[in-house]
Amino acid sequence: MKTFICSSEEEIKDLTDLYNKYKGNMNQIMDSVLCGTIDEEPRYCQIIDGLIENKTVKAYKKYTNETEKSKKDRKKKYEKEALEAEAMKKEMKMDKESSLETLITKRQQSRADEADSFFANLEAKYAQPNKKVKTTKKSKK
Repeated sequence: MKTFICSSEEEIKDLTDLYNKYKGNMNQIMDSVLCGTIDEEPRYCQIIDGLIENKTVKAYKKYTNETEKSKKDRKKKYEKEALEAEAMKKEMKMDKESSLETLITKRQQSRADEADSFFANLEAKYAQPNKKVKTTKKSKK
Protein backbone atom coordinates (compact mmCIF):
# COMPACT_ATOMS: atom_id res chain seq x y z
CA MET A 1 0.00 0.00 0.00
CA LYS A 2 1.32 3.42 -0.97
CA THR A 3 1.63 6.00 1.79
CA PHE A 4 0.49 9.58 1.29
CA ILE A 5 2.99 12.08 2.66
CA CYS A 6 1.59 15.23 4.32
CA SER A 7 -2.00 14.22 3.70
CA SER A 8 -4.71 13.79 6.26
CA GLU A 9 -7.39 11.15 5.99
CA GLU A 10 -9.93 13.91 5.47
CA GLU A 11 -7.96 15.36 2.55
CA ILE A 12 -7.66 11.93 0.94
CA LYS A 13 -11.40 11.35 1.39
CA ASP A 14 -12.18 14.76 -0.13
CA LEU A 15 -9.91 14.09 -3.11
CA THR A 16 -11.48 10.65 -3.58
CA ASP A 17 -14.97 12.15 -3.53
CA LEU A 18 -14.02 14.93 -5.96
CA TYR A 19 -12.22 12.50 -8.28
CA ASN A 20 -15.29 10.26 -8.44
CA LYS A 21 -17.72 13.17 -8.71
CA TYR A 22 -15.91 14.76 -11.67
CA LYS A 23 -14.77 11.44 -13.17
CA GLY A 24 -11.09 12.40 -13.14
CA ASN A 25 -11.43 15.90 -14.60
CA MET A 26 -8.54 17.73 -12.91
CA ASN A 27 -9.82 21.18 -13.92
CA GLN A 28 -12.98 20.64 -11.92
CA ILE A 29 -11.15 18.88 -9.10
CA MET A 30 -8.70 21.76 -8.70
CA ASP A 31 -11.55 24.29 -8.78
CA SER A 32 -13.32 22.38 -6.02
CA VAL A 33 -10.48 21.63 -3.60
CA LEU A 34 -10.87 23.88 -0.60
CA CYS A 35 -7.83 26.05 0.15
CA GLY A 36 -5.87 24.31 -2.57
CA THR A 37 -3.38 25.99 -4.85
CA ILE A 38 -1.98 25.07 -8.22
CA ASP A 39 1.35 24.41 -6.51
CA GLU A 40 -0.25 21.48 -4.70
CA GLU A 41 -1.51 19.81 -7.86
CA PRO A 42 1.46 17.40 -8.15
CA ARG A 43 0.81 16.24 -4.59
CA TYR A 44 -2.89 15.76 -5.35
CA CYS A 45 -1.98 13.77 -8.45
CA GLN A 46 0.37 11.63 -6.35
CA ILE A 47 -2.49 10.90 -3.94
CA ILE A 48 -4.89 10.08 -6.78
CA ASP A 49 -2.26 7.87 -8.45
CA GLY A 50 -1.91 5.98 -5.17
CA LEU A 51 -5.68 5.57 -4.94
CA ILE A 52 -5.79 4.20 -8.49
CA GLU A 53 -2.85 1.89 -7.79
CA ASN A 54 -4.59 0.57 -4.66
CA LYS A 55 -7.79 0.15 -6.68
CA THR A 56 -9.63 2.47 -4.29
CA VAL A 57 -10.92 4.48 -7.27
CA LYS A 58 -11.47 3.73 -10.92
CA ALA A 59 -8.89 5.01 -13.44
CA TYR A 60 -10.89 7.48 -15.53
CA LYS A 61 -9.59 8.30 -19.01
CA LYS A 62 -9.91 12.05 -18.37
CA TYR A 63 -7.32 11.66 -15.64
CA THR A 64 -5.02 9.02 -17.07
CA ASN A 65 -4.91 10.55 -20.56
CA GLU A 66 -4.54 14.18 -19.53
CA THR A 67 -2.09 16.03 -21.76
CA GLU A 68 0.77 18.28 -20.70
CA LYS A 69 -0.92 21.10 -22.61
CA SER A 70 -4.02 20.93 -20.43
CA LYS A 71 -1.83 20.96 -17.30
CA LYS A 72 0.05 24.04 -18.59
CA ASP A 73 -3.24 25.75 -19.51
CA ARG A 74 -4.60 25.12 -16.02
CA LYS A 75 -1.44 26.53 -14.45
CA LYS A 76 -1.64 29.65 -16.67
CA LYS A 77 -5.28 30.11 -15.68
CA TYR A 78 -4.44 30.04 -11.97
CA GLU A 79 -1.46 32.39 -12.42
CA LYS A 80 -3.70 34.82 -14.30
CA GLU A 81 -6.28 34.66 -11.50
CA ALA A 82 -3.54 35.35 -8.94
CA LEU A 83 -2.43 38.44 -10.87
CA GLU A 84 -6.02 39.66 -11.12
CA ALA A 85 -6.49 39.18 -7.38
CA GLU A 86 -3.30 41.13 -6.66
CA ALA A 87 -4.43 43.96 -8.94
CA MET A 88 -7.84 44.03 -7.28
CA LYS A 89 -6.17 44.10 -3.87
CA LYS A 90 -4.14 47.16 -4.92
CA GLU A 91 -7.23 48.76 -6.45
CA MET A 92 -9.12 48.34 -3.19
CA LYS A 93 -6.08 49.69 -1.30
CA MET A 94 -5.95 46.74 1.02
CA ASP A 95 -2.54 47.49 2.38
CA LYS A 96 -1.44 47.47 6.00
CA GLU A 97 -2.98 50.86 6.75
CA SER A 98 -6.50 49.70 6.00
CA SER A 99 -6.28 46.12 7.13
CA LEU A 100 -8.67 44.91 9.76
CA GLU A 101 -5.83 44.02 12.10
CA THR A 102 -4.46 47.57 11.98
CA LEU A 103 -7.89 49.10 12.53
CA ILE A 104 -8.46 46.91 15.57
CA THR A 105 -5.04 47.77 16.99
CA LYS A 106 -5.66 51.51 16.55
CA ARG A 107 -9.05 51.24 18.25
CA GLN A 108 -7.55 49.32 21.18
CA GLN A 109 -4.86 51.97 21.56
CA SER A 110 -7.39 54.81 21.54
CA ARG A 111 -9.49 53.01 24.18
CA ALA A 112 -6.40 52.52 26.36
CA ASP A 113 -5.59 56.24 26.05
CA GLU A 114 -9.17 57.16 27.00
CA ALA A 115 -9.03 54.90 30.06
CA ASP A 116 -5.70 56.42 31.15
CA SER A 117 -7.05 59.95 30.88
CA PHE A 118 -10.24 58.93 32.71
CA PHE A 119 -8.27 57.58 35.65
CA ALA A 120 -6.00 60.63 35.66
CA ASN A 121 -9.05 62.90 35.86
CA LEU A 122 -10.51 60.87 38.72
CA GLU A 123 -7.23 60.99 40.57
CA ALA A 124 -6.95 64.75 40.15
CA LYS A 125 -10.50 65.29 41.30
CA TYR A 126 -10.71 62.96 44.29
CA ALA A 127 -7.19 62.31 45.49
CA GLN A 128 -6.07 64.44 48.37
CA PRO A 129 -2.66 65.95 48.10
CA ASN A 130 -0.07 64.59 50.45
CA LYS A 131 -0.05 66.62 53.65
CA LYS A 132 2.94 66.63 55.86
CA VAL A 133 2.03 65.44 59.25
CA LYS A 134 3.84 67.18 62.03
CA THR A 135 5.08 64.84 64.62
CA THR A 136 5.58 65.94 68.13
CA LYS A 137 8.41 64.72 70.16
CA LYS A 138 7.53 63.33 73.45
CA SER A 139 10.07 63.72 76.08
CA LYS A 140 11.26 60.71 77.91
CA LYS A 141 11.11 60.60 81.63
